[in-house]
Amino acid sequence: MMKNGTKKMSRGKIIAIVVGVITAVVGVTVAVLAMNGFFEESEDEERCPLGQYRVCGILGGGEEVCGCYSDPDVVLKPIIYLYPETETEVSVRLGLPEKLTVSYPKYEDGWKVLAKPDGSLKDLKTGRELYSLYWEGEDGGFEITDEGFVVRGEEAAEFLEEKLAILGLNEREAEEFIIYWLPRMQANEFNYVRFATEAEIAEYMPLEVVPKPDTVIRILMILAEAEAGASVKEQVLVPAPAREGFTVVEWGGNALEKH
Repeated sequence: MMKNGTKKMSRGKIIAIVVGVITAVVGVTVAVLAMNGFFEESEDEERCPLGQYRVCGILGGGEEVCGCYSDPDVVLKPIIYLYPETETEVSVRLGLPEKLTVSYPKYEDGWKVLAKPDGSLKDLKTGRELYSLYWEGEDGGFEITDEGFVVRGEEAAEFLEEKLAILGLNEREAEEFIIYWLPRMQANEFNYVRFATEAEIAEYMPLEVVPKPDTVIRILMILAEAEAGASVKEQVLVPAPAREGFTVVEWGGNALEKH
């Protein structure tokens, strides 16, 4: 008994009440999001469209409601490879680091690594062995245009193999690109694809490497789900320069809303 004469509530009842309140709040939140169009019911219980994520909540009656919502425009997984002619200490700086959402190793006023001709790296701050530098950034600003490619999801692997070879990725780099993007492309019956120009990439994220490389290859794929029957003017790709001297390679992509 408490001094005021009321009964002391058991710990189990307190936990039950707290859980009930949390469940109710989640249920109301999900219901409000659904009513306001923040997500819609997904026929596929396991997968959402490209660029969207799955949200689930429990309604007051215990019913689970799931749907898909869109993520803010994000430039996904640019990774940078360095291939000097001899073992070299290299400094890499991104021109607009305020756009970064994630990086590894953590970006702190640039990266400083010991790079070897085979592409292996050593982070001079941590001593960790690496094979690339990784970052993602927000607010890509890239657009769907009347130029590009419409690619069936089932044909995405062959498409990427062909185009990435033109754009200058070697087989290892292309494999890593394809492994990352293929599941997203195969999830769609049709995809809109455009490869950003060098000027677009440089405007979005300037890249400074010291010592200055002899060859720079930067690839950024713009991707969106396409409607059946969609057509665009086929993009003419500019073949990558031959890899000569100290070579820097970067690839990434930007997932947009449905085309």
